[in-house]
Amino acid sequence: MRVKLSYTVEVENVLNEVSNLLALQTDEVEAIATHHRVLQQDLCREDPDVYKALDRLEELRGSLFNVDTRAAEIVEILKGYNGYKATLYTNEQSAPAAEEDLEPENATEEQDVDA
Repeated sequence: MRVKLSYTVEVENVLNEVSNLLALQTDEVEAIATHHRVLQQDLCREDPDVYKALDRLEELRGSLFNVDTRAAEIVEILKGYNGYKATLYTNEQSAPAAEEDLEPENATEEQDVDA
């Protein structure tokens, strides 16, 4: 049974954490390549054991599912990270405009005080 985990990291560590999650899949990806190669070889034999091939294919599908699930999780993490960064950028771009809008009011108040 699979369960969903949730944990937090500092925003500056998100990409490193994603890289670590990808690294955890290295063995699984290599196993997929091996299963695939062996399956092909088994089916090319003169009298292949189809039942064995079916078992290997189920193993292959399970490994593909695990990698695909992790990839989908990573996609969501990166979308969230990218959305956060875009919001920061948008806020930084709008902040100077807000300050400029305040300056004329401040200038008017200063002129009233000086007058």
